Amino acid sequence: MDSIIFEEYEQFSQFKHPSLKFIRFAESFLTSGKSDLSHNPSFKSCMIRIPGSYNSKYKDNQVSIIQKWDGYSPPVRLLLGTFHAYLVDQKIKEMKLHKRLENRYGSKLSNEKSKINWVETLLQTPIDDYRKNAIALILAPYLINIRKMSYQECFLIIKDWLSKCNALRELHPDFDYRIKYSLNIAVRKQRLPMKFDTLKTKNSNLHGKLSILMSKNDKHDIK
Repeated sequence: MDSIIFEEYEQFSQFKHPSLKFIRFAESFLTSGKSDLSHNPSFKSCMIRIPGSYNSKYKDNQVSIIQKWDGYSPPVRLLLGTFHAYLVDQKIKEMKLHKRLENRYGSKLSNEKSKINWVETLLQTPIDDYRKNAIALILAPYLINIRKMSYQECFLIIKDWLSKCNALRELHPDFDYRIKYSLNIAVRKQRLPMKFDTLKTKNSNLHGKLSILMSKNDKHDIK
């Protein structure tokens, strides 16, 4: 492929870091959406798996060649239209998410530094039940769509929380899959975390426990 600096193109001037976003777009587009969602390539870090090696997370899965490269390098300009449409679609999704955040929380969650105190308290509180629902309905949506963290960062934070939960009651071995599934849903559907009032109806014991902990720490909550 020929090289292009997207920042120099007027049609991409309205988007932040278009060259970086192209790397991530191309990975998904050229693999028909089958690339690892936890992989977040950048100019400084772009990992590939060598044929014949094993994925450390899935030791029984050996990396194999499905189709060899025929040596043809198509011009990257063929993807400009598709890439621009992708950026526009992403921008529309971001605007819709921002609107939903404003409708639910007002201006309190205006940037990635904003936090919801009761969810932060949950992240510091191991629990012996309701772990799957907590991941899917609270933690994954919160870290992805409120804190705006990367997929890998979210995975590691939830994994660390689960390790503390495991000390109370042993986890089922499929929880890595559960984390990834919940994060993927949070990304695709732009799911927002459950409200604290809703948790009271879903799990009054956990709601009560978090309320006591926040009261002790004198934290004000965002519902």
